[in-house]
Amino acid sequence: MKILNVFLYEFNHFRMSSAKVTIYLIFILACFYSIYNGLALQNSHNETILSIKLEHDKGIYELFNWFDKGLSAPEDKSWIDISTPTWVLN
Repeated sequence: MKILNVFLYEFNHFRMSSAKVTIYLIFILACFYSIYNGLALQNSHNETILSIKLEHDKGIYELFNWFDKGLSAPEDKSWIDISTPTWVLN
């Protein structure tokens, strides 16, 4: 019972000060705003990561298609030769 009395006394003391209540409400609004912005940023980053993964998978699929067709390079890039591992160093 003593804890409840202390809590009620402190709550009444807090409620009587309009500056404390106003600052507390501003703090709560800032918290919700930052959580909202954080979630929006996380969603944006997840979409960017997904697009990068899809682009990477597309490149791998294109490379496997070259192997399936028996090509060692795309037609428009004759300097690439994926059949030799050191083609990049030339």
